Amino acid sequence: MVGKKNKKLLIYLGINFAISQILFYLAYELTTTINASLAQKTTIIFGILFGYFINHEKISYTQIIFSVLLFFGLALAVTQGSFNLLEFDLGVIVMIITTILWILAHAITKPALDRNEITSLQLTFIRNFLNGIILLSLYFLFFPLKNISLIFNPINQIYFILMGFAYGFDIFFWYKAIKYTEISTTSIVTSPAPLLTVLLAVIILGDIFTVFHLIGALIIIISIIFIVKKNIIK
Repeated sequence: MVGKKNKKLLIYLGINFAISQILFYLAYELTTTINASLAQKTTIIFGILFGYFINHEKISYTQIIFSVLLFFGLALAVTQGSFNLLEFDLGVIVMIITTILWILAHAITKPALDRNEITSLQLTFIRNFLNGIILLSLYFLFFPLKNISLIFNPINQIYFILMGFAYGFDIFFWYKAIKYTEISTTSIVTSPAPLLTVLLAVIILGDIFTVFHLIGALIIIISIIFIVKKNIIK
């Protein structure tokens, strides 16, 4: 049974992920697929930070050092070696804000899962239900007539259904993962996914993959490997 406290949590999750979902796609509109995907790597940094401050998870010197190195790799790739952080395009900033919203919500959710006050299935269903209501309401508010045919297009409906299933299962297994592991660990384990996005962006979309993207991606991968080792602070 979902308690009153968790009802407030679920409402917050619905609002949080409705906003972050909009910001996620906005980020990809404002920057290249490669830069947006690399910016998603900051989930590791925020996973460690929020895991430590909110969930009281132990962190290691290795995690701290290689989190900094990870951000270095991201900066190298996005600024193309100039390291002028003012050159961080708006899309990268929006994606970083999105990752903060994601991990903050997950860190707040984990205690309820640990106490068995709510199940992964309940979280997935209710969060998506509220998320969907908010997004549909906003869509019809801003586009009452324009592009409404997109929703009823049979081809688009197939894509919507497939994305719904993929997104639903993704969320369900994510909540299962954070129930049995730390937020920081789960963030690290799932972090290589955007690298596949980078590869597909080059092959399918024809995005330009520079030597700075390559070096930055390698630094990020190496950082992930060492972060996982977790030499716990005494």
